[in-house]
Amino acid sequence: MRAVGLSPVVDKHHVTATSRQLYEYVKLLGKSHDKYIPQDIKKLSRNHLGILLKSLLDGDGNQQSKNSWRYTTVSRRLADDVQEIALKCGMASSVSLDRQGFYRVNLCTTRTAQCNLGADRSEWIDYDGMTYCVEVPNSVVMVRQDGYAYFSGNSKGTGDQYVRDYFRIYGLPTVVFRQSCIYGPRQFGIEDQGWVAWMTIAAVTGRPITIYGDGKQVRDVLYIDDLLDAYDAAIARIDTAQGQVYNVGGGPENIMSIWAEFGPLLEKLLGEHIPMARGDWRPGDQKVFVADIRKAERELGWKPRIGVEEGVGRLFEWVRKNKNSFLEML
Repeated sequence: MRAVGLSPVVDKHHVTATSRQLYEYVKLLGKSHDKYIPQDIKKLSRNHLGILLKSLLDGDGNQQSKNSWRYTTVSRRLADDVQEIALKCGMASSVSLDRQGFYRVNLCTTRTAQCNLGADRSEWIDYDGMTYCVEVPNSVVMVRQDGYAYFSGNSKGTGDQYVRDYFRIYGLPTVVFRQSCIYGPRQFGIEDQGWVAWMTIAAVTGRPITIYGDGKQVRDVLYIDDLLDAYDAAIARIDTAQGQVYNVGGGPENIMSIWAEFGPLLEKLLGEHIPMARGDWRPGDQKVFVADIRKAERELGWKPRIGVEEGVGRLFEWVRKNKNSFLEML
């Protein structure tokens, strides 16, 4: 407060300051149940968000263990905002609602199940992540992240079966989409997820790129607008689509190798050579995956419209126009 010209009075339990301008700003945040963090604040750099998160935890939070904390509020919107900030700061986070009506934001610096300790209530959500992009003999899929092994795809496969059973048993008009590599503007890709966006962001901002394996792994890619068209098509033909499972991806007409072909395309858009490092093959990494989308074409009347070069070009332009924002976040 002193830094912005205010003269606060501080005692053991309160900080008091007289400022009409500050009052009008804080009033917009509402009372306890209406509290939230303004969008412009959530766009601050990672360092500034870390400072804000620490102050929030010092006020209405408590440390659960060496690597975990809990923030408590009666505002669902504020709980979501705190979770968003935690994720932007690189922490794992989950939100639960206790029986007294308090939202608990569980945060931890390690990506383990401990972040979910204390969750008193669970809820169903629509999940459309990857399902079976890897085939292994024992049906257990693992990927590497920060040098550690992580299971991948099991939750999506389980979710698929639950969703189908809700149609079969209760008649709920559910549809399962098994999606391949989705990309497009406003995808904040990271190395472990959203590889098309991640490599584009890294190329534009000068971040290091590591290619695991020989870079010739083939994937089919689907532009976000085409995915939304598939959602609309399933809703429009729900009498046909309910209870069904569809592969939704770019299909054979929209394939490329993750670096042998994608790298030159990025360099053409960037106008310069893109350096990259090599890494060992990741366990379970498929050399070729292309979604068979013929069922969706046949029953939903849907097929991709945006080709690889056009879609990647749109993504590249979005990243280029927002380069400074990415530099602040990285």
